[in-house]
Amino acid sequence: MPPLWYISLTIYVIIVSEESEVNLMEMQVTIKTKLKISNSEIAWSFSKTMEQYRQACNYVSEYIFNHDFDMKQSRLNKELYTKLRNLFSLKSQMAQSVIRTVIARYKTVKTQMARRPYKYQDQNTGEWYREVRDLTWLHKPISFNRPQVDLQRNRDWSYLSSGQLS
Repeated sequence: MPPLWYISLTIYVIIVSEESEVNLMEMQVTIKTKLKISNSEIAWSFSKTMEQYRQACNYVSEYIFNHDFDMKQSRLNKELYTKLRNLFSLKSQMAQSVIRTVIARYKTVKTQMARRPYKYQDQNTGEWYREVRDLTWLHKPISFNRPQVDLQRNRDWSYLSSGQLS
């Protein structure tokens, strides 16, 4: 039986008002679905792509950790884009997606740490203290352990005229 994966999608919704005004709205919707690939060669290729993407995320995460948590996409792109393409054999859009994925993860962790300050009680006075935590409290880079990939429609994949996914 071929392996199963979970995917998330961005959906584009076309809204037509009563006045026949057409608006395109981008909606970020995450759904979990099982992706069953029956062709073992395609499944292997997809697994390899997900592993390369995961390793690239760890590479960018280590870079951010070692460079004072600089999360400016333009700077990271300038410094890492070519390396990501060459070291991990990623397509152009995937290299961009790796950077965005890692930045998003660091921002999430930063928010979580800020919401949960470090609390401790002074043993002598019994008084409680709070220290707001930030990313400098991390002892090691954020690790990406699960295989994943972020595919952009019409850039990394699209539907063929036959209705198949390409």
